[in-house]
Amino acid sequence: MITSELNGGIATIALARATSRNAFRLGDWTALKAALEAIVPTDARVIVLESALEAAFCAGSDLIAMESLVGQPALVAQFRTEMRAALDTLSALTIPTIANIQGDCFGAGVAIALACDFRVAGERARFAVTPAKLGISYPVEDIARLTKTVGAAQAGRLLMVADTISASDAHCIGLVQVLGEAQEAHRCASAIAKNAPQSVVTLKRLIRAVVENEALAFDDIFDGFFASEALVEGIRAFKEKRQPIYADVSRKPLSADPLQRLQP
Repeated sequence: MITSELNGGIATIALARATSRNAFRLGDWTALKAALEAIVPTDARVIVLESALEAAFCAGSDLIAMESLVGQPALVAQFRTEMRAALDTLSALTIPTIANIQGDCFGAGVAIALACDFRVAGERARFAVTPAKLGISYPVEDIARLTKTVGAAQAGRLLMVADTISASDAHCIGLVQVLGEAQEAHRCASAIAKNAPQSVVTLKRLIRAVVENEALAFDDIFDGFFASEALVEGIRAFKEKRQPIYADVSRKPLSADPLQRLQP
């Protein structure tokens, strides 16, 4: 179901189960989490999450597997816990993540895509969040990500109407950030991989701090980069009219010591 490879600083995780259009079973969430964790200690500078199929990114949760959970509260709790662990692992990565969506992206597939930093969708991509059609709910963490991304009104439309929308519609409401075919997602990944990795990691962390209303030592972080080897290399490469060559660096998170809640 899940394969991964690393090439030139770009890690690609591919979903590949044609018989179910990449619908997720219980164990697939654990496999996704393991694939992500295996990438963390490597020299990957960006992750592209995509499908090996042309017609579907992810059809959601496997309905046969879902049916087996009916009347089984212990299994439901296990399913919810394993799904949450995989999605939270994806969301919490310091490595930038891109969802490359070139086919149907439904239900749990949307949750996977929302846990990435941004989404690229081709003209064949379609999106739907359909728990209401199945008579179930949607995990609150995924509702929160959806609402933060598209706003409460559009989240309500997607969840309650449960329509299937086009890539262009998804782009209009902010669910998709880039309209483009698979090569565009990989172009974005290549551009990220060529940038200074500590800058990219830090910028991703700062975006999260702003969204979540956290306070880091923002000025100290900004000022500190002026003593970095990366800046020296960046300026030198600009003067020499060449691509800068940035060394891999530790992806340790920014220190939590200066973290504090912003005052309203």
